[in-house]
Amino acid sequence: MGQRRLQAIWVFCAILAGGCTGGEATDSAAPSGTASLGGSTGEDSDDDTTTGPTSAGVTSAVPTSTSPSSNSSPTASDPTLDPSDSDEGCLGCINAAGICEAGEFDDSCGRGGSPCMVCEGASQCAEGLCEAPPDCGPDNCNGCCDGDDCVATPSNAQCGADGGECTECDSEATCTAGACELPCEDTCFGCCTPSGECIDDEEQDASACGFLGFDCEACVGDQNCDFGVCSSPGCIETCDGCCIGDTCYDGFDDTECGFEETCEVCSDGQACDGYDCVPNPGVQWQVVLLDGEIVAMQPGGGTWDAFGGAPDPYLDIAELDFESMFVDNTLDPVWNETVTSAILTPDLQETLTFRMRDSDVLVDQLVGTCTVDLPDEAFGGLHEVTCQVGGDFAWSVLLSIQPIQK
Repeated sequence: MGQRRLQAIWVFCAILAGGCTGGEATDSAAPSGTASLGGSTGEDSDDDTTTGPTSAGVTSAVPTSTSPSSNSSPTASDPTLDPSDSDEGCLGCINAAGICEAGEFDDSCGRGGSPCMVCEGASQCAEGLCEAPPDCGPDNCNGCCDGDDCVATPSNAQCGADGGECTECDSEATCTAGACELPCEDTCFGCCTPSGECIDDEEQDASACGFLGFDCEACVGDQNCDFGVCSSPGCIETCDGCCIGDTCYDGFDDTECGFEETCEVCSDGQACDGYDCVPNPGVQWQVVLLDGEIVAMQPGGGTWDAFGGAPDPYLDIAELDFESMFVDNTLDPVWNETVTSAILTPDLQETLTFRMRDSDVLVDQLVGTCTVDLPDEAFGGLHEVTCQVGGDFAWSVLLSIQPIQK
C-alpha cells in the first residue's frame, strides 16, 4: 500500500477517534557517510497528555478526551508517516489528530513525542518549549550577556560578542574582538611576528621563516624558506642528505632530517627515518582539546539556538571514550580539556570518529561527524582538524599532541 494512501487512512481514522489497525509503513532512511550536518538525536517522551495550561504562557493543543489511545499513538513499531519521525518515534510533537509535527512553531510546539502546545502571550517556541524572549540576546546586545545584563565592552573576565553568553578567558588568553585568543606561540604552526601575528608555513617566504611558534627570521642571500627553515637551492642540488643554509647534512639526525631537501626539525616524540620525521611507536602522548570554531548557521538557514542564539558545542571522540564539556552560546568555544593523558602512538594512529554537537534543552543537534586520521606531523605539536560536510565548512578544533616526558 502506498505511503500517501496510508497517511490518508491514518488521518481519517484519527478524526473519527475510533483508531485503526493494520497496514505497514517505513520511514525513509537518512543518507549515511563519514560526515553529516544538522542532524539530531532524541528519545520518546512518555508524558501523559493534559488539558488546560501546563506552564506560564503554554496551553496543551491535545485535549485528553480526543488524545489517541496507547494502541494507536506513534511508536517505533508503528510510526506516523510524517518526516519529523525517526525509527524511535516522533522527534517533534503530536497534534490533536495524532500526527507528528516538527514542533518548532508557536501554534504547535514540542519535542520527543509530547502533545503539541500553543505558546501564548509574548512566549515563543524555542527548542520545543514555550519561552519568553531573553532580556539580553543577539537582537539587543552587540557585546556579551551576563544573565540579563549586556556587557557592551568585553574584557578577559567577561568575553563574548553578538549577544552570546559572557565567558572568562584562560589565564594565558586575551579577549580580542569578543573571543578568547591564546598567544601566537601557543597556537601557531608556523612562526610569530613581533606583533604576535602567526605566519603559517604556506604563507612564509624568505622574509619571514620559522616553525612551531618561534620568532620569524629572514633568510639571507639566495636562500629559500621550506619547512620553516632557510636553505640554499645550490646546496640541495648537490646534497645527498638535507640542507640548512649552505650546509649539507646526512639527513638522519632528528634536528637535521630529510633527503635532497631542506632539513626538517623533528618535534619531541618523533624520530628521523632518513627521509621524514615520523612518530616514535614506543612513545605515549597527551592529547588536549584547545579550542574550535562552529559554522554560524544551520544548513536550513536557522540559528542553532533559540532567539538567534549561538550553539552550546561539545565534542566527543568515540574511540578514545572522550566527551568534552559544552561551552555556552558561542561559535568559538575554548575547552582546554585533556582528551587522553597517555596513549601509545599506534593507538592514536587509528582512524578516529569526531562528532560535534549542540547541547539543547531536549534534543541535542548534530553539527557534523567526521572520521580523522592524524598525520605524522601532528605528533609533537599542534594540529587543526577541520570537518567539511558536502564541501561546506561545519566545524574545526585545535589539538595539542605532546609526548609524555619520562
